Amino acid sequence: MLSQKKEQRVEAVLDLLDKCYAAYELALARLPDTRDANLWYGIGLLYERYGALMLPCDEQRDCLHHAEQALSHVLEIDAAFEKRREICYRLGLIFKQQSDSQRALGCFAAIAEDPPEPLQIADVWFQIGHVHESVEPMNAPLAKEAYEYVLALLAFSDSYSPSPTHIPTRLPTQVRAPAAR
Repeated sequence: MLSQKKEQRVEAVLDLLDKCYAAYELALARLPDTRDANLWYGIGLLYERYGALMLPCDEQRDCLHHAEQALSHVLEIDAAFEKRREICYRLGLIFKQQSDSQRALGCFAAIAEDPPEPLQIADVWFQIGHVHESVEPMNAPLAKEAYEYVLALLAFSDSYSPSPTHIPTRLPTQVRAPAAR
């Protein structure tokens, strides 16, 4: 049970999201050209944040679907959009939540070695491992390989300085999508 103070904060956030939604609706209605990547990026973030605040339900599924559509539209409008890597990460998370492991892995693979700030390579490989672990049937060998790579990366982060001979010299064999059902 949420405390009353936390409940008020959630209500305030939801109120702000409602105002943002109204502003985006107005912009879409008044702009002569709606092929603006920044506009659709904002709409995608709005839906993604709103869906993240909900418990799993049909409305959450709809929000994440709208977030996916809006963020994908950004990349259709401008494939070199400045926040392309962030969009790939967010889409990967959305696809993972929707149990679309092949598309999630595709998004994570696109940014695995060059993630958006403030993420690190280990963050993306953790997600790759989690996708492999979450599929039915679980792909334990690939999940394990991804997690071991994360541990190797973390062992050699700024807080730990081993000799250069211990730095991982290879990536896991590949980012593989699970077999199609």
